Amino acid sequence: MDQRQIHEMAESAVKKAESGDKTGLSEELTSMSPADRLAVAKEMVQLNNRNRQTNDSLPKVEITTEDDASGQKVLVDVKARERRGWYYPARWVGDDYESGKVVYHSRFQKYRNGATELTDYDPATGNPKSSEFKHRDGSVERYKYDPATQNRISEDMKDRDGSTHHADYDPISKNLKFEELKSADGSTIWTRQFEYDPTTGKLTSDELKEGGAMDNPHIVPGVVMRHSNKYDPHTALLQSSDTYMTSADGSTMHDVYDSKGLKSREMIYPDGSGWREEYDPDTIKPKSVDFIRVDGSTKGKN
Repeated sequence: MDQRQIHEMAESAVKKAESGDKTGLSEELTSMSPADRLAVAKEMVQLNNRNRQTNDSLPKVEITTEDDASGQKVLVDVKARERRGWYYPARWVGDDYESGKVVYHSRFQKYRNGATELTDYDPATGNPKSSEFKHRDGSVERYKYDPATQNRISEDMKDRDGSTHHADYDPISKNLKFEELKSADGSTIWTRQFEYDPTTGKLTSDELKEGGAMDNPHIVPGVVMRHSNKYDPHTALLQSSDTYMTSADGSTMHDVYDSKGLKSREMIYPDGSGWREEYDPDTIKPKSVDFIRVDGSTKGKN
């Protein structure tokens, strides 16, 4: 967030804190990143100080922070302290406000190995909504949960070398739906997509693309590969598979598999020429070859 966005979010959040809207404030703060959340909370305190100068009946907003494993401060609690009545004895010893009530709370833990964990809670159910682990080596793990089922719905991991891994899960079945690995420079190393049968819940297909952008390859220099598999929805056994490989020069190779193994292979060069082989399903040996001309016509050879 930029400073303007932080100020706008803080204006909305401080109204919730001053009115005791614990649910609204929690929903607003937990929707932000830990860094943005802290920035907004600090701005809330400033705005509350200003508001109380013209309306001394407003509660005093205070925040509690902790230092995580990376040395960054994170927001743990937001408290709203009501002004004490004139008759309360503590007012005469300098304490004008009650101890207050917590209008936003997260759990912060420090581990013996130096790692820290910050957990946010869903205000409606009281269940964990997200958690962030930070390690002293710079690696970070972030998890999001479905508050109703408590099942994980996503995870993000950042390694100490800067590479990242992201995964999405179905909140009901817990099935992995999507995952992606990126290098430290932000380019995609590989992605994988999964589909499941709605009745049996078994895997029906998955597709893996690896190699990243053509100008920034990772798996094989200059090569992008895509693997697509289909499965029987009742047995989860592999039924068919396709593999596509694109080289830096633009040539492509396409392999088709069935449950027995390699069924056919086709190679196409940048000028449009190439060849196609068919394989015997029992022996997996080539049984025919077609040579493809530039104009797309073929010349068979057995």
